[in-house]
Amino acid sequence: MLTAQALEPRPTGPRWIAVIIFVAFFVPTALWSASTPLWASPDENFHTLKAWSVAHGQFYVTPEAASSGTGGFVSVPQGLVDSAASITCLAFTPQANGSCVAIPTEDETIVRSANAAGRYNPVYYFVVGLPSLVTDLQHAPLAMRLASAALFAFFASWAVSALAQSARPGVAVGAGMLAFTPMAVFLGGVVNPNGLEIAASAALWANLGMFLHDGPRMTASARGRLLRRAALAASAMVVTRGLSPVWLVVIVSCCLLTGTRQSLRLMLTRPALRWVAFTAVVALLSLVWIVVSQSLKAGSVGSPVSHWLLDRLHIASSTQEGKWRMAVGNFGWLDAPLPEFFTSAWLYVGLAVAALALVRATAGMRVAIVAVGVASYILPVVLEAQSLDVTGVIWQGRYTLPLYVGVPILAAVALGRSSRRLSVESAVAALVAAVVALGINVFGFAFALHRNTDGLFDGSGTTTPFTLDGPWQPRLGAVTSVLTYSAWVLGVAAVLGLVLWRAAPSAEGTMDPDDEDAWFAATV
Repeated sequence: MLTAQALEPRPTGPRWIAVIIFVAFFVPTALWSASTPLWASPDENFHTLKAWSVAHGQFYVTPEAASSGTGGFVSVPQGLVDSAASITCLAFTPQANGSCVAIPTEDETIVRSANAAGRYNPVYYFVVGLPSLVTDLQHAPLAMRLASAALFAFFASWAVSALAQSARPGVAVGAGMLAFTPMAVFLGGVVNPNGLEIAASAALWANLGMFLHDGPRMTASARGRLLRRAALAASAMVVTRGLSPVWLVVIVSCCLLTGTRQSLRLMLTRPALRWVAFTAVVALLSLVWIVVSQSLKAGSVGSPVSHWLLDRLHIASSTQEGKWRMAVGNFGWLDAPLPEFFTSAWLYVGLAVAALALVRATAGMRVAIVAVGVASYILPVVLEAQSLDVTGVIWQGRYTLPLYVGVPILAAVALGRSSRRLSVESAVAALVAAVVALGINVFGFAFALHRNTDGLFDGSGTTTPFTLDGPWQPRLGAVTSVLTYSAWVLGVAAVLGLVLWRAAPSAEGTMDPDDEDAWFAATV
């Protein structure tokens, strides 16, 4: 049973903190939605048309060689199809600006359109496509973006609020902000299942990591909330993309390495096993969809070639540096990479935080942090090498973000459970991590807007001046959007950081893992 000291953590544990953090994430993510030209993110033309078709009843698409030998055909309005087709003027063309993209017309004639995302699981697309049922065609793409931004912010808030239940919430949340790269927030604000996959994976890392690492010191209700959110986040993540079940196995395996004997025993209680079973059923259904729809079938980008296995592994591994830089920030259709200074700063600060966590962590946590780092390198190499002869080198850093985010989040979990006498090193590391993460997010937003308003190069290939007064302008205006984004991010961070930093450590307590009645009450 719970001891008398095992009180609900305050003030960082209750539901109100997740609501505040949701709003804190949603506003900047929605600003990405409103400040990015239509279709100006990877494959957004396919994802948006797929979402419209699913919301209007086309849940299953017959696998056909519709796009590079894969995909299928979706039934969508001509007005959206014509607008989406105009993205060719901007995609992969960093000297262009967003003014060349056509606005959707009100032509509601339903046509059959080839779609590279046609075979994907419809769950994400159904949710973000719902606004299209009540908006006209001109405003439907933005409305769907905002729905996607809400999903991203929802699960991101679960990740941060889980870290806020640490004994030292300011340290844990500060370090954990490194999980939310500008690329992650950018993807969250557009129609792309990758955004939900990243946010849900972050929520899974944080909630399951906190449960297994810190669970025995928590109250029943706090512990139950972590487990419930971990299960729901895992279920949301596993239905997003074809490789999501692979990431689920890696995430759960690494988190289990952090568990103590007591927390692992808690995983075997009846209420906990119910959530495990729920997640397993969703994962199984996702696998069935992948097999039936053939959604993992890779499309060919040219004439197939033949390489020896070692050659394919060498080619795939030789591009890894570029992949992690893409995961920090490469906007548009991967044609606007952040300057190397910023991506390097993110990496070095992340490595410093991880190194400090390795010094202070338990043996299991050390193994877990190293394991996810190794998996983040090896799995993309192996997976790309497997299909390289057909697809060429197509792996993008954003694909690995569900694993990358595990390193700063597990480090944050470890640092958040420091001794009661807060070390100077942990405090400084968390502060630097938060400043770097938020500062580069603000710069990344301004940089992406510069790319979209002015283009990165002029007609002669000369770099354009860093201005925001180009031909294309977002609804709020580029300057106003940047000022609003900066003020919101930095203002909310300052207020929330002050609250978390001054928060009292969570009250500690124990619970008999065999007390299933208390567990059931806490998890339903």
